[in-house]
Amino acid sequence: LQSAAWLHDVLEDTRLTYEGLIRAGCPVIVATYVQCVTAEGGPSRKERNRLTYKKIKKSLEATVLKLADRIANVRECVTNKDPRLRMYRSEYAEFRTALMTGDQGARKMWRELDELLEWD
Repeated sequence: LQSAAWLHDVLEDTRLTYEGLIRAGCPVIVATYVQCVTAEGGPSRKERNRLTYKKIKKSLEATVLKLADRIANVRECVTNKDPRLRMYRSEYAEFRTALMTGDQGARKMWRELDELLEWD
């Protein structure tokens, strides 16, 4: 999962494909987690998120990976007073509903994100 965390944006930010990632020597399981968290296409951010969350939800590991990514992004926004924080707050109910898991290990992560976004 740590390797997937390092690579989580590579399919979105480069021309590399899932197949190319594997050809480059990336283990299939790592490439699969990266593909799971890679944003799907769609006409709006809301639709892209909906499609992507559906894909992420199939794997606890992908869910934890996306949750860690969101925590890192929100921390950065809070620290730097980044205006994207407003977007993350407005999307949080949908994000939480779509990806919430009862996994014990993820609970602490959800609590941290709740606190960062001042979720009640």
